Amino acid sequence: MTRRVPLGEARQNWADVIGTVRYARQPAILTDRGRDAVAVVPVEWYERLVDWLTDPGGGDELRAFLAKDLGLDPTP
Repeated sequence: MTRRVPLGEARQNWADVIGTVRYARQPAILTDRGRDAVAVVPVEWYERLVDWLTDPGGGDELRAFLAKDLGLDPTP
């Protein structure tokens, strides 16, 4: 589950935010005045997404990643 964290709280608890993303593999959305501002995700997720975006033929790999790591339904 993705948690939402206000920017001010993220600044005060940055180590906790990073630790949760890094070790629990739970992404965080940082919010600014109630609006989503930025996502913090594990680096592996970011690297896979960049690879997929630069190689459109990698759809099968992305679907497998979505199903395994994110628990999402990969059906197109």
